[in-house]
Amino acid sequence: MKKSLFPTLLLIGLLSFSCKEKKTVETKVVKTESKIKAVQDSIPEENDEEEVKKSDLEYEVLDNNSFQKWKGEYFLEYKDYAGEGNAVIKVKLQLNEPEFNNLWIWWEAPNEKNSDTISIFGSFGKADEANTKIKFLPEVEAGDGRGMEKDYFLYEKDNKFYIKSGMIPSEYGEHKKILIKKVK
Repeated sequence: MKKSLFPTLLLIGLLSFSCKEKKTVETKVVKTESKIKAVQDSIPEENDEEEVKKSDLEYEVLDNNSFQKWKGEYFLEYKDYAGEGNAVIKVKLQLNEPEFNNLWIWWEAPNEKNSDTISIFGSFGKADEANTKIKFLPEVEAGDGRGMEKDYFLYEKDNKFYIKSGMIPSEYGEHKKILIKKVK
C-alpha cells in the first residue's frame, strides 16, 4: 500500500498544478519626461586643440580690462546625461575679479537634492587674443569632486555666453559648449 500511495499522491499533485487557471500578466511601461529641455542652445564645435595642449601654467592671467565683459554671475540648469532618470546638473559661477572666482556644481533629482556640492575657487587665463574664450584655472576645491576634471572654458559669441566642461556631459558622452545664463 505504501508503494502505491506515494506515486498516487505525486500524480494527484502534478495534475492539480497543471489544471490551475493560467493567468496573463501585463506589464506597463510608463515613460516620464523631464521638464528640462533635452537640447539647449550650443554653438558648433571648432578646433579647440590648444585647450588640450596647453598646461595651466601657460595661460596668461586676464587683466582687469579684459575681465570686465566676463564679470558677473552665471547660472545653468542642464539635464544630467551621465546620471539616471530626471536628474539635473546645476552650475553657479561667480566671477568677481580675474584672480578670484567661484564655481559651484551640484546634482538634483525631482524628489531629492544631492548635498554634495562641489565648490572650486580659482582664476582665469586668456585662451585667445580676441578675448572670446577664457579658461578656468582651479586652485582650491571643497566637496566630493575627487577625480573629476575641474577645468572649464567660458566662451562669448554674439553677446551670449557658453560653458564647456568635463563636469557637464552632453548627450552621447560628448562635451559641448552649452549656453549659460548671465544673471548679473
